[in-house]
Amino acid sequence: MISKLEILPNEILLNIFCYLSWDEILISLWPLNERFNSLIYLIFSNNENGIIFNKSGLSYKIFSSILLPLIFNSSSSSISSNIKYIHFDGNKSIPFDFIYQCIFSNNDQQKISFPNLKSLYITRCFLTQPIIQTLSVLIQYHLNQLTLTFHEDMFDGADYTRVPSFTFFDIATINGMFTQLLSQIFSGQCQLTSLHLDMTKLRYVIHECLKSYSSNLPLKTNSDGFQSYCVSLRRLYIQLEYTCFLEHLIDHVPNLEQLSTVFPNLQRDNKFYDSNSERPILSNESWVNKSSIDNDFEFVYLKWLLNNLNHIRKLKIYLRSPTIWRPDQLIWKYFIDGNFIRQYCLPDEIINLKSFHFYIGRTYQLSLDDIENTINSFKNHPFFILHQWTNIKCLYDKNESYQRIFSSNFNKAQLSDSLFTQPYRYDWSNTRRIWFVFDPSLYLFLDRLDKQCPNVSSIAIHTASCSTLTDRDKVRAKIFAHLLSMPVQLKHLFVKKFEWLLYVIHYAADELRKNALTTIQYAEFGIPSCNIGRNESIHIGKNLVSILSTYMPHLHTLQLWRPDDFPWTSLRPNHKYGRYYGPFITRWKRSLSTVESINDHVTVFEQDLSQLFDQLKEFIFVDICGIIPREKVEPYRLMAQTRFPNSRIDVQLTRFRLWI
Repeated sequence: MISKLEILPNEILLNIFCYLSWDEILISLWPLNERFNSLIYLIFSNNENGIIFNKSGLSYKIFSSILLPLIFNSSSSSISSNIKYIHFDGNKSIPFDFIYQCIFSNNDQQKISFPNLKSLYITRCFLTQPIIQTLSVLIQYHLNQLTLTFHEDMFDGADYTRVPSFTFFDIATINGMFTQLLSQIFSGQCQLTSLHLDMTKLRYVIHECLKSYSSNLPLKTNSDGFQSYCVSLRRLYIQLEYTCFLEHLIDHVPNLEQLSTVFPNLQRDNKFYDSNSERPILSNESWVNKSSIDNDFEFVYLKWLLNNLNHIRKLKIYLRSPTIWRPDQLIWKYFIDGNFIRQYCLPDEIINLKSFHFYIGRTYQLSLDDIENTINSFKNHPFFILHQWTNIKCLYDKNESYQRIFSSNFNKAQLSDSLFTQPYRYDWSNTRRIWFVFDPSLYLFLDRLDKQCPNVSSIAIHTASCSTLTDRDKVRAKIFAHLLSMPVQLKHLFVKKFEWLLYVIHYAADELRKNALTTIQYAEFGIPSCNIGRNESIHIGKNLVSILSTYMPHLHTLQLWRPDDFPWTSLRPNHKYGRYYGPFITRWKRSLSTVESINDHVTVFEQDLSQLFDQLKEFIFVDICGIIPREKVEPYRLMAQTRFPNSRIDVQLTRFRLWI
């Protein structure tokens, strides 16, 4: 007898499957029958569907014992052949060793586990040699699209000692590895058509890696015998720390159609600056340039870039003035109108420009007549009339004396410096994430938040620390409770100071909607030191698990930010704050390096972790950012390995991660 589900047409089944995650599809539907198998193949063959390792709720046990064997066993090997999309997020999981241990275990292009992989997203990662080797193979033979961003601690000098299966690389080695990969990406070895790359954490020497290959000769080859340009790359989104990379990049992407660049300061390095230098001009391609301007020299440099890319078809400019005026910012004092935009924000010679979008925001005093004159200047300017770019908007905030002038087709999501500055201007109905600094003045906006942002599922709240709770802080706690009660499907909560959540529960329980936090699956908290501070401060962490199990029973992932050690339950005895407090703290800090103290902290940390996983039945991942002495790395790792034998563990000097 045919079940009711199987009588549905494929189109309806595919719509139903859209509500299931990739692991739920495989576990629940494979292999029911050939028809369902073919639909699963169809789902994974889509470039936007595939394996997503940062999915909340995916446990290591299920992944390693069920999903990996299902994907790679001989009877279902066609699953891996159909997967075209994989996403790793280093901030919410520990997937990167899987790249070469379980998935890309062989660098031979003939034996890649996913032979038809086209899109790979690696975000917030720590770079290692196996990942470099894997990417080197994939960009040559498989990938069309690559996104690569790094963890914020990647190049900050932290020690990246991993579990024994990892190799330690110092900063110089990492820089050299990545320089080699960049040279390969922008050469004839690369087959990528789309690249998203974040280089903001990389040093100047890496930004200069393409300089030696830059030349006007179209067929120049590098030392490996490959062409020093990538003919396949069409779309590039790149975040830079130094603009010299953009100058050298021009030679290496002759067929680029779309470019988006973001950098904090638009200026050339003075060491290499030559006012008479000229760059080769690209032919009829589509470029998008996104920048910010800090002083007059950066305006000059922007003009220089535009004049050396004057065959662009699409141009997008995003500029904001600095908050503090300096003598080298005379251009920002000019009246911004059509003449200003034509002189400072466009190339001198317009050849193929078909689309021009811009946004400029700056502190400036305007009258109503000034606003009208600004808008009319575009309607009366011959250049903007000729190109039909006269539909300009000008908004002015009297309270902040802040002017915003932008083309009407500019993305409105980019126009707000703060969500709460003037929320009535924009449509926030599709907003899902909110970030703000906590302040009682937000109360004026809270009554409209649920109407303007009905789809919010993530809230990040930055709060100031306070040693003594004042009446003003109690008011804040009530506002905090009111805010947390508004979303009906809150899944992600980030509170910079965990004590503020305690204040809400203790002082504003009546304001907190019942079950308001039960839908949370991912939580981030900052917890103060368990060793240094007042007695009330060091013992805040002892409330963590009880709060989570009571108010967030379905929590999957927890990230903790610590100023020092990983355990959140304190061993330090209470001591009165007074004359002898300093000597007591000195003796206590000195005692932490003893073998006895390390053993005690290992025991307490084991109790903390056991309590967390025992009381939260759906919990699968904990990520703790702190700092510990080198002597504690191995004891913590052995403890976690013994207590959680079938888990994935990562212990470093600055990070502890456990995936159950």
